[in-house]
Amino acid sequence: MERDPGLYGPSNFRDLGGYATADGRRVRWRRVFRSDALRLTEADVAVLRQLGLRTAVDFRTPMEYGHREGGGSETHVARWAEVGFRRIHLPMIDETRVARQASDERPPAARGYLKMLERGGPALVELFGLLASEEHHPLVFHCSAGKDRTGIAAALLLGVLGVDDATIVADYALSQANMERALAKIQARPDADRILANRPVAAWQAPTEAVVGFVEGVREVHGSWESAAASIGIDGATVATLRRLLLTD
Repeated sequence: MERDPGLYGPSNFRDLGGYATADGRRVRWRRVFRSDALRLTEADVAVLRQLGLRTAVDFRTPMEYGHREGGGSETHVARWAEVGFRRIHLPMIDETRVARQASDERPPAARGYLKMLERGGPALVELFGLLASEEHHPLVFHCSAGKDRTGIAAALLLGVLGVDDATIVADYALSQANMERALAKIQARPDADRILANRPVAAWQAPTEAVVGFVEGVREVHGSWESAAASIGIDGATVATLRRLLLTD
């Protein structure tokens, strides 16, 4: 099955299914997706309707989408309504720009990811609660670029499901090519200079060392993905339900 269902508007939309777990099972396809902002074309609407998308969890802050009603332009909101999914706003601050702990030798992005895991706990707890209820499937979670906040949420989910660290890193790494695709789309626009002037180069990068540092930090601080989840309030019963719903028998 294809990991990328072929959307044009979002550049970093993909299925988290198919990954193997330590106990020999696999993450179910077409249950959970990760993405950047859902700026949909009409063709994308048809794809998401075919996927049966029920829930979209948005990690962006109101400042990121300009306080617009519904979190998007009138066109985007209308297309979301065409798909028919429920949009749930769980804002999480992107900590990658402010992570400056001199005593921590990890890459700055990795420091930010560890801080987001801590400070973004309430949003992640709610996300996992939604994922633990089958009525919300299929579900997509996303932020602006789909690599930082979305990346740590995907890593934590795959980790508690039993996917190995190397595969978690490999899934994150898929975002780099998608960031290049997103940048190419921007550069083709007539207002590209204005857009790019307000976004740092790091916004278009998904360096592997960032997620490697994050994974190593989780292991060092918490010992396991389950302990990391428990540290922010995701209990064992929720993890057990996630495994039952999202893994093959």
